[in-house]
Amino acid sequence: MPVDTAYIGRWTALHVAAANGHLEVVEFFLGQGASLGIETENGSTAVDLAFLGGHGAVARYLDRAVEAARAELDSLGIDFTEGAFLEAAEAGNLAVVKLFVTAGMSVNIVSDWGYTVLHSAARGGSLEVVR
Repeated sequence: MPVDTAYIGRWTALHVAAANGHLEVVEFFLGQGASLGIETENGSTAVDLAFLGGHGAVARYLDRAVEAARAELDSLGIDFTEGAFLEAAEAGNLAVVKLFVTAGMSVNIVSDWGYTVLHSAARGGSLEVVR
């Protein structure tokens, strides 16, 4: 099952782990490529849910992960934009795609042309990103 599979209310497993303060589980899901940019139907991210649940250690961990990913993108000279995310997917740059996901970019964004990240990766023939 894909790590970002959502169920009732668009909650992913990462949302559930963060909301319940399970740091080791949150770490595992991030290691598996879970997206920090996915919002529940109420607009909450995993970071939001950790804060709301009073799980400071989990919230701080997630905040640090976002900050580190954004800093690495910046050091590579890559702007944190949807266009740059889609371009990285189409180019097959899995490392950069993962940075965008960790930095909180939603994998569900849609370009002005109607392309998602998965569509962009397919257009570029990138099996690594599609997986």
